[in-house]
Amino acid sequence: MKQQMPLLLIALSVLALAAQAGDILTPPGAVELRQALDRGKNLRNQTGVVSEALVKVAVILKAGDQRCGYTLVKIEDARGEFGAVYKLTERIKGCVPRGVDMEVIEYIGTLYMDADLALRGGSQMTTKTVISAKSSEKETVSAEITVKGGEMSWIKKDKRADDPEFVEKPDPVKLYGCRPIPHNALICLAAMASKEPGFKAGVSSPFCVPSLDTGGTIDSFLIQPAWLETLSPKDKNANPAAKLFLRLRILEGSLNEKGMGVEPPAAESWDDWLDWQFDGSFKIVSLPNTPGTYITSDLVDADTIDPDAKMDFPKVRAAMEILEAKAQKEKDKDLPTPLPQK
Repeated sequence: MKQQMPLLLIALSVLALAAQAGDILTPPGAVELRQALDRGKNLRNQTGVVSEALVKVAVILKAGDQRCGYTLVKIEDARGEFGAVYKLTERIKGCVPRGVDMEVIEYIGTLYMDADLALRGGSQMTTKTVISAKSSEKETVSAEITVKGGEMSWIKKDKRADDPEFVEKPDPVKLYGCRPIPHNALICLAAMASKEPGFKAGVSSPFCVPSLDTGGTIDSFLIQPAWLETLSPKDKNANPAAKLFLRLRILEGSLNEKGMGVEPPAAESWDDWLDWQFDGSFKIVSLPNTPGTYITSDLVDADTIDPDAKMDFPKVRAAMEILEAKAQKEKDKDLPTPLPQK
């Protein structure tokens, strides 16, 4: 399946701009990968809630000065709900022009996890509404996920307009003892790492854990190794309040009878990473813009964000057209000057 970085993870990530002291500057080999996998298991050896790992963060997505969506992630004490220790809530809403129409996508996910952040199960729902001048058409895709008996089951339901609901039940996936962590729960590992004896950001060893990408599209899921390092905020672009960076790289790997297999990464892919910046209380304090997109993000209070705030579609469309034209103009500047015609 095609590797993709989910929209939530992109919206919540901090892209690094330079290497720091303490970085692993060269890709790890087989021995280093085995050691990092062992450290990941030890770090996750928890029996209850780590209070510092209860994180919540929200961003408003904007095209120019126009709100065009939001993302929200909360990791809470599950208090035994679904037999879980942690509860992860994910929400996304955004609008994008599609020709003369406007497409509005809203995603809601509720995932439950054990004390080691391994997924127990949960539910997801994505609603896509295409709004035209005279009508609107809605499609809803939902999924129920269950991890039981060493297998992961996935039941998907698709309902479009007045058509009959389509139900898909793929064969369960054997996990071979692997205990994957949902992508948006990886941020909890910063707090767990800090609890280890002798921990020091930028000095303590990296670790590797299996991660689960459900993509937010509910079409498929992907289990991959996640390589993580803790760094001290020495970068000149660090937020002044930052006390800790958590750096993430997604590696290539697959499930087999021995669990999660990990391929030593190629040198050219090692520079592809994401950084989260935390303050001393493990609150995320910085979300710079994501390269390669016209959309910017403003960090806001997760407790007071209004998920139902109105988006002005005509103004969003106008703002995106201006940004696209500006981007195209910049791109044209970089094109080689054509040779004169004889």
